[in-house]
Amino acid sequence: MKYAFRHAMAIPAAALVVTLAACGGGSGNASSSASGTSTGTTSAGGTDPVAALSAATATSLGATPLSTSSTQDVYDLTATIGDSWRLTVDTSDPAAPTFTINVQATQYGLTSTSPSPVSMSVNGSFITYTGQGLNVTVDTRTKIISGTVMVGGKSSTVTGTGYSVTDGTKLAGTYAYVGRTTDVVGSSSPVLAAGEFNVDSTGTAVTVCQSGIFNGTGCTPVVNGPATLNLSMAYNSALPGFELSSNGQRVGIARVAAGDRGPVFLVDWYDSTLTSSPVTRTGLLGGVKLATLAGNEFNGSWVCTDGTTPTVSGTAVTGVGAQFALDYNRLPVLAAAGYSAITFNGLAAVMASSSYTGQFVLPMSAGLALTGTFGTDSLAICAQQ
Repeated sequence: MKYAFRHAMAIPAAALVVTLAACGGGSGNASSSASGTSTGTTSAGGTDPVAALSAATATSLGATPLSTSSTQDVYDLTATIGDSWRLTVDTSDPAAPTFTINVQATQYGLTSTSPSPVSMSVNGSFITYTGQGLNVTVDTRTKIISGTVMVGGKSSTVTGTGYSVTDGTKLAGTYAYVGRTTDVVGSSSPVLAAGEFNVDSTGTAVTVCQSGIFNGTGCTPVVNGPATLNLSMAYNSALPGFELSSNGQRVGIARVAAGDRGPVFLVDWYDSTLTSSPVTRTGLLGGVKLATLAGNEFNGSWVCTDGTTPTVSGTAVTGVGAQFALDYNRLPVLAAAGYSAITFNGLAAVMASSSYTGQFVLPMSAGLALTGTFGTDSLAICAQQ
């Protein structure tokens, strides 16, 4: 099923690759060591609006925290290498907190880790956990986590959630998405794609529009190439998560975060030849409830997993060595004279001067976004910290 993530355009290497990221911004409060969890309130003691919107999303989804213990924080992680892991931080001994990684699904034969020491620091609404092979930050307003984790010598950028969602009917609707896969062996031959997918009212059928938009009953391609992938979806408590399958074979594991802009899909995505052959490609798909962007959804200072640190205000992007601009609700496509852009709600195309660069942004919550670049087929996770 190697077509599952295939972008429809044959795109040469981009002449300019701009990777948006964030510089640790957030609330601006000073960092300090901590053994507990930040509450997502403002410095004046009022409820943070992002936290309030995320809580409303969680309520609408019937989401429950993965842990309610005052001495244990739990997050389900989706690794960009195509694995599913669970991070547990145990602070029952405040003088010696520990973390473990439980491997829930792996394409690399990885096994769960033993408890290891962990350090914690708080910067406003953000908690950073660091340890051997661990560097992740939690946005406590939304319980969304991102960073880097190493398991069994295998390192991966990750994103995830501290919530559990089990009712697929609560996820009905259309989502904008971006995803990337690579070969399992050598992590080579990257393929980047963007499009829309729809979860039907029963919460059991998913229509993925690859390089296309969902028209109410099916997919309308916006560029040439494969358009439709029909999947089934069912919650599997053994994973845990929503199992996505094609022709009876699993092709992904979806977890759902409670973003301030609605539900956020984080999918451990992989495929095989749909025979007895092992999985051949793995990666990450991220999606957010489809909406027309107002033009401020990527505001703030960001840190991205590719190492860049831009600051964004409206359409202006600074802090990346040059001045760039965002063209909201647009997706870059390759034209004869270079990149142009088409209307595509939920995404923002990146421009240098008056030219499109081939890069785009998918804002997912106030503290999480994905950036992709056609041509290099790269994907980065961006977070505010």
